Amino acid sequence: MNEKTLFFLAFLVSLIALIYVEYIAEDSEIIAQECETGSSLPTDCIETIDR
Repeated sequence: MNEKTLFFLAFLVSLIALIYVEYIAEDSEIIAQECETGSSLPTDCIETIDR
């Protein structure tokens, strides 16, 4: 493995991590909003509080 390949892999991993974190954050916000309005299941609300 040369340096360019290693750099590319590191960049790719960080990009995927960033997208994953954004997705999780949006997902938990949506669940939290549903809990407030009462349109979500109680089990989802408990999981959101735990995080």
